[in-house]
Amino acid sequence: MDIYKNIKILVVLFSLVCTTSVNSQDYFPLSIGNSWTYREIGIDHPGLPIKILDSLHMAGNTCFYYGSDLETADLICADSLGNIWKIIEGEKCLWFDFTLAESDSYLFKPNEYHTYVVKINRDISSETKFGLYEHCIDFTFDDPNAIDEEQYCRFAPGLGMIERGNGMGIFHVLDSAVIDGQQITTVLADPTSPAPQISLRPNYPNPFNQTTTVEFTLDREVPTKLLLADMNGRIHKVLLNQTVAAGHHSVVLDASHFASGTYLLILQAGQKRFAQKVVLLK
Repeated sequence: MDIYKNIKILVVLFSLVCTTSVNSQDYFPLSIGNSWTYREIGIDHPGLPIKILDSLHMAGNTCFYYGSDLETADLICADSLGNIWKIIEGEKCLWFDFTLAESDSYLFKPNEYHTYVVKINRDISSETKFGLYEHCIDFTFDDPNAIDEEQYCRFAPGLGMIERGNGMGIFHVLDSAVIDGQQITTVLADPTSPAPQISLRPNYPNPFNQTTTVEFTLDREVPTKLLLADMNGRIHKVLLNQTVAAGHHSVVLDASHFASGTYLLILQAGQKRFAQKVVLLK
């Protein structure tokens, strides 16, 4: 009997560990006073800070006003499973689901005109002005019935949303933040020599059949390599190997001669190196 009792205890502990590991609070810290200010790539001045402005209780949930001011703020809430919900016309609509596995998807319907298919990309390395963040998560929102409606958001653990962009090539990166009363600032020792802002976007589509588009953004001219490798790190294809100008860039990956499977896209720009998974299905 003691053996069965111990097994039951282990199962409960394992369940608790799993629940903690996907807690949305790790990626979307909901506390009044937290704020995030973003800068549009190519624009010198940051925008208005997005804050957790206030809270209220609704149908047994603690909801938060998330925006620049109370009049236009979204009303959002979290649950114990790792989900962030947006309250739309009094109804809960799943916005970010941090529990899903790599390449899983769900539907987000913010209004009667759009229904987005949301796909997940996990375990991304992302270089920011605050340092290198591992285990970032991308959410790619796509309306299959509209053009240029794609949106994506990238979250870093302990920091929140660090990037966002859309299908029209407009991208924002986190410029400053206040998390639980702590001002998050640059980790660079020399403020007159900022690190390059480099972003590798989620490729679309992913999974893909034969071809997919890879997008990345540089804030300055820098020697750049874009590589396709297997999960053991062996290079299978060089997509780009040259000095690339500042701005937003896209490269089409043709994998028609490769076998189905999971690969790594590797972007090396100067001394910065990023990798993310892509899935080829034929």
